[in-house]
Amino acid sequence: MAEVNNNNNSLSNDNLTEFSSGLYSDASPLYQPKGTQRFALNMVNEESMAGDQRNPGSNTAKNNEGSNELYINLPSGHIPIGKVYVENNETLIFSVKEDNSESAIGIMDDYGKYIPMIKTEVLNFRVEHQIQATYRLRRGCEKTVYWTDDFNPPRHVYWSEGNYDFDAFKDEAGNWSERKFDLIKVPTQIPNFEKIDVIEGGGSLNPGSYTIAVQYIDENYNATNWLNGTDSVVIYNSLLSDSYHNIGGSFFNYAPVANGDNPLSMGKTSKAIRVELSNLDKTFPFYRLGFSIADSGTGFATKAVATEAISTSNTAYILSSLTNTSEIALEELVFEKAQINKAKTIEQHENLLLLGNTTGWEGNLCRFQKFASKIKADCIVIDANGTDANACGNIKNPALNVSDVMGGAGAGYM
Repeated sequence: MAEVNNNNNSLSNDNLTEFSSGLYSDASPLYQPKGTQRFALNMVNEESMAGDQRNPGSNTAKNNEGSNELYINLPSGHIPIGKVYVENNETLIFSVKEDNSESAIGIMDDYGKYIPMIKTEVLNFRVEHQIQATYRLRRGCEKTVYWTDDFNPPRHVYWSEGNYDFDAFKDEAGNWSERKFDLIKVPTQIPNFEKIDVIEGGGSLNPGSYTIAVQYIDENYNATNWLNGTDSVVIYNSLLSDSYHNIGGSFFNYAPVANGDNPLSMGKTSKAIRVELSNLDKTFPFYRLGFSIADSGTGFATKAVATEAISTSNTAYILSSLTNTSEIALEELVFEKAQINKAKTIEQHENLLLLGNTTGWEGNLCRFQKFASKIKADCIVIDANGTDANACGNIKNPALNVSDVMGGAGAGYM
C-alpha cells in the first residue's frame, strides 16, 4: 500500500489493527491517521484504571454501548401512545392495538410491573393521535387523570389506591360507557316540565311572573347549559277562592308609595310554585332550576335565582321563598356555553383545568332545514269557563301560560 509522509505525522491507509485513538473523518481515507477509525457502531470509550507507567489512567479500551433491556410488557399487540406520572413512582400508560381496535389504560409501578386497569374499544384511541395528560389528587385520596388526543372529546378517569373496579364508568349492564369518561358531559334526555302548579298557602313569594329553566349538574358539580324553559307563571296576591271580579294582578312594592298611588303595588303573597319534571337523564346525579323573576311592575325581569343541586331521583320541587336559592346573573339563563368536542392541549394552572386549541361540533345544520320546513301551526279549541280562575284556559289562571291549552291573551295578563 502507498504511504504518505509529512513533517508532522506519518499517515497510512493500512488496515486498522488497534484502537489507540478515536474517530477521524476530516480527511480522505488516504490520509487516515494510524490508530483512528472512520466509523464505529455502538462503541464507547472505557478508561483503564492502570494506564501506562508514564501516564497512569490514560489507557482507554473500546467496548460496545450497553443495549436496552425489557422493562415492562404491555397488553399483547399494544403500542404506547401517552403517559403521565401519577405518584409513588407510578406512571399511567395509554396504549392501543396497532389496528386501533382496542384501547387500554394501565399503571406501571417502580418495579416494571404493569397493572391493567381498563381495556375496551369505547375509548377509541388512535395510534396517529398521541395522548397528552395531566394528573391531580382530589379530596386527598382520589387519583384523577385528565387527557386529550385532538380526536375524541377530553376525558378523565379516577380511582382510589388499590381500587380498580371503575364501576362509575360502566353502565347499568356492567359495560364500559363512553359517555361516562367524557370530561364535559352532554345530556341525551331533555327534561320535560310535566306539571306546574301554584300553591296557595305555605309560601312567601313576591307577586310577579316567574319563568323557569332547568339544567343538569354532574358529579363534580359542573353544570350544563340551561336546557329547557317555560313561559311565565303568574303570582298575584288575590286568592283563587276570591270573587272572580276581585281577582287582579299585582307586583311587589319595593318602595313605599302613597295610599291609592298604585293599588296593584303590594307585599309578599302566601303562594308557592310546585314544579314536576319528567324524562330526566339519570346519568347526571343532579339538576337545578333557575327562575327569572319580573316583580317590579315594569314587565321586565328584575332578578334571577337558582336552586341548590337536586337529585335526579326527585322529580318534584316546591319554590316557597327565595331563601334557599342563590342569586345569579340574568344573562346566565340565556348564555350558552361553548361546546367543546376536541382539544389539542390540556394543562392545570392554579386549580384550573385548561384546554387549548379547542373545536366544537362541526356538523352542517342546513340538512335539518327540510324537516323544519314541514312544521305547521295547529290549535285545539275547547270551552273554558270565563268566570272561573281555576279553569284551564281562563285568563286569570296563574298557570295559564304553562298549561296544555294556552289562552289567546294569556301573555298579556299582568
